[in-house]
Amino acid sequence: MTRTGALGVTAVAIALLAPAVAWAQAPDDVARADALFNAGKQLRDAGQYADAIPQFAQSSHLAPGVGVSLYLADCYERTGRTASAWTEFRKAERLARDRNDKRADLARAREEALEPKLSGLTIAVPPAVARAAPEVLLDGARIPPDEWNAGMAVDPGDHVITVSVAGREPRMLAAHVEAGSRTAVVHLDDIVAVAVVPAATVSPVAPPPPPPSETASPPDSGAVRRWLGIGFLGLGATGIGVGTAIVLNKNQTNSNLSSCAPAPPDNGATLGSTIAFAAGGVALATGLILTVSASHPKGMGMVVAPLMTAGGGGALVRATF
Repeated sequence: MTRTGALGVTAVAIALLAPAVAWAQAPDDVARADALFNAGKQLRDAGQYADAIPQFAQSSHLAPGVGVSLYLADCYERTGRTASAWTEFRKAERLARDRNDKRADLARAREEALEPKLSGLTIAVPPAVARAAPEVLLDGARIPPDEWNAGMAVDPGDHVITVSVAGREPRMLAAHVEAGSRTAVVHLDDIVAVAVVPAATVSPVAPPPPPPSETASPPDSGAVRRWLGIGFLGLGATGIGVGTAIVLNKNQTNSNLSSCAPAPPDNGATLGSTIAFAAGGVALATGLILTVSASHPKGMGMVVAPLMTAGGGGALVRATF
């Protein structure tokens, strides 16, 4: 008998030997599981094995049973998923032996027939990486530490290994396993090498010194000049006010005397007014220059000096912009 014929006879035997669902399940789950099983069986009988797999898998999840596991394993094998088929046949054998079901030997025979065809994958985790307690996932399923560094049965094809270490971004590797090959190995040395460095050994990097052009600038000299200018303007106004008061007082005194009366003594009034006017003029000029230069603190020079004249006093101001 050909292999295809043998598989067909086996499948018929599976269908005849037992119902699709397990015992003691909730009525709603049993009803859904039975409907899914019947849908999967129709697809399987039509040769649509890949489409039947999710129907049988969901039915087995709702109500595990020997029959549905055997059908699911058969579809896995027919689609080349040898490891999934082998795992499901083992599950069917365990269920059958727990329930004293005579299909246990059938499941065992199918399981043993698949073993030489299995593909293997080893995830090599060295001790330095293992100490970081990474979480290792194979196609989204967690691989416990006791299965590291040991060959695992996997379906042929492409697989994704995800490695996560606390406080680090998950890292992923892609692996391709040929049918029947048991020598595929994924080494986690390089992919976790950076992640397993203890955080305490990582020294913060000191910021580079600022370039010379970014050194701290001195206080704004324009603001200082502006306030000094205001102060000198106030002093200048006071000085001129004093000089004016002296002159007005002197003139008022002279106007009160008759034309024949001798002029009263000067008593330094002329000199005082001259000094007041000169000091006030110098202060005003200085305040004006400082106020104007506050907006042009660079490229400006200024010389202020008192100037005595025959009729009084003043100030000599020379400024360059």
